[in-house]
Amino acid sequence: PLCDYLTGRKGGQEMLERLEQSNLFLFRLDESRQWYRYHHLFADLLRHQLEAKSGAKEKTPLHQRASQWYEDNEFNDDAIHHALVARDWERAMRLIYSVSEARIKRGEWSTLFNWFRLIPDEILRSNPRLYSHYASVLMSFGPSESVEIALGYLERTARDDTALQGEVAFFRSILAFRKGDDTERLKSAEKALKLLPADNLGMRARVSLTLGAVKFDMGQLREASAALAEAYEMARLAGDYWVSASALAYLSGIVWLRGEFRRATELMQQAIELAGHSPAAAIPTSWLGLVKYEQND
Repeated sequence: PLCDYLTGRKGGQEMLERLEQSNLFLFRLDESRQWYRYHHLFADLLRHQLEAKSGAKEKTPLHQRASQWYEDNEFNDDAIHHALVARDWERAMRLIYSVSEARIKRGEWSTLFNWFRLIPDEILRSNPRLYSHYASVLMSFGPSESVEIALGYLERTARDDTALQGEVAFFRSILAFRKGDDTERLKSAEKALKLLPADNLGMRARVSLTLGAVKFDMGQLREASAALAEAYEMARLAGDYWVSASALAYLSGIVWLRGEFRRATELMQQAIELAGHSPAAAIPTSWLGLVKYEQND
């Protein structure tokens, strides 16, 4: 169907099967004979011939059509890829925004960052909400200078948007962590909780996780437990596997420090199970080694 959609003709199925039977550098990828791929060298040759014959500009509408087909058939990553290759920034941003919140909840920041970095910054800024997601991802992958520029822009944009101000305060808290400034980290996180709407469970869960982590680092375990328990509950309701897994992992560490090794193991196992919902969901599993060691000892 994708071949037929791109060429505007029928008979793609028969053509592909004929090419496969003739061993013409085509490999079937499934039993139903719907998906195929070319040998990568032959694919490069075909792309070169297309560009030589029709020019680079002729490839853009093909990528746009491919993006449309993939979107219509719910292959979001492929739809985004072709929109980016076509430099169809408006379409790419719309598609990325539609999946970005879910990807953040699964901790898939690397995927998002690789998409965002292909879009010119001045174009990305035309969508403040998407740019906020970009800033969130930039915390993990970007240099501090780039993060400061992004946050400065968001602060100017958020003057009349309390929710966005709360998100920026949270980002400031993360940036303070990168700089080793626990005082600013705690201050910004507390400010974020005051500004964020009560129904923004996903972002509030991230802030509570940050507060719990700060209190944990400061040795204030009771306060840390309360913040982490709130983070877990809100993240669970929001479907944020990364935050819920991380909150449980920290809680496991606190329980372990109290000498409740069996309970600590149970909490860490729950954290690992939650993290299993996303390959990208990283949790401090080194706690598990400590827990196992102490329990066996």
